[in-house]
Amino acid sequence: MSTHKPSQRDRDFMETCRKVIASSTDKQLTLKGVAAMAGKSSTGGYYLTFDYALRVLRRMRRYHTPVPDNSAGRRMAEIERRTAALQQRRGLTDREALTMVLADGSASSFFICPDTARHIYTQTLKHLRREKSRK
Repeated sequence: MSTHKPSQRDRDFMETCRKVIASSTDKQLTLKGVAAMAGKSSTGGYYLTFDYALRVLRRMRRYHTPVPDNSAGRRMAEIERRTAALQQRRGLTDREALTMVLADGSASSFFICPDTARHIYTQTLKHLRREKSRK
């Protein structure tokens, strides 16, 4: 039996999945399709700590690190672009701009691949069903 306890991000993702299902007109909608569409949906935040984001941001800028073509790389590239734009427009430090970006709460997506999205969905659903059956 899995001991996966859903995080707030997992619960947010499940809510997004519910919205995808409710708004879909596709009669052949699959779990994989729901998870993929939800994973691409915008979300309330980036789900990473300020300290971690600042370290990665500074490393990217200092060493001109190429961004990997994966969800973490795309997330950090988005954060870097948004932070740089704020710094340029408002003359902020990297810490100030990053704080604003992370506090804004409007990430373009969950930044997870479809397989991870499907896994989160199934594991969270199992946990929520177990919780419900205990009550």
